[in-house]
Amino acid sequence: RMSITFAAESMRKFFGPDVFNHTGTVNLKFLRPVKDGDTITVTGAVNGTEDIEGGTRVSVDLFCDNQDGDRTAVGLGTAVIK
Repeated sequence: RMSITFAAESMRKFFGPDVFNHTGTVNLKFLRPVKDGDTITVTGAVNGTEDIEGGTRVSVDLFCDNQDGDRTAVGLGTAVIK
């Protein structure tokens, strides 16, 4: 569950708290357990935008990796910018 928190915080830093806290989402699929003492790194890449009412929805592919380079989770984050 901490991976979701780490991913959300990455998105919050990327978009800014005002944007992400009001329009942001994070959806992860867990691929392997994160063990006590693991170091998790979250990375992301913008994969597209969509014009919607009220702004533009930006989609970001999210990746969580442990200190050994093993992928622990993948998913999608979104936020609407104006």
